Amino acid sequence: VQEGMTVYLDCGSTMELIARELRSRRGITVLTASLDGAQMLSGADGPCLIMVPGVYQAAIRGFSGQMTTDFMERFQVDLAFLGANALDISCGLTSPDYTDAETKRRLIRQARRVVVAADHTKLGCQCFERIACLSELDVLVTDTDVAPELLSSLRQELKEVICC
Repeated sequence: VQEGMTVYLDCGSTMELIARELRSRRGITVLTASLDGAQMLSGADGPCLIMVPGVYQAAIRGFSGQMTTDFMERFQVDLAFLGANALDISCGLTSPDYTDAETKRRLIRQARRVVVAADHTKLGCQCFERIACLSELDVLVTDTDVAPELLSSLRQELKEVICC
């Protein structure tokens, strides 16, 4: 994330960690529907924070739905950081919640680059509704506990995979 960039930060526990990293970045704008992400960024001197409205969902501690997507259609973001319930070679990025899935699908269209952050427990799994094929995603950031065979397959399908 570089100065002058506009970033969308999805909901979920992983996004709170990303928000913590963005606190010190000056000259960026962060749009988020995450209560935890907004709280993390609200006291920071660095980024400009824009809270994205929507219908509150306790499970994700944030907002999603039609109001969220209508609001986000006004913006083009450089990076969209998305959380994941499941990411699989054959099904792509999926969600157990149709509202969350539709919100993420539309956010992907508003982003120049899409970064999915998911730990190894979400990889190789499938949920109810498809959000995006792997070809629609730019970067996967995951932990180092990914099974080597799965990691190899993901590296063949995705533009970039970062393990940290």
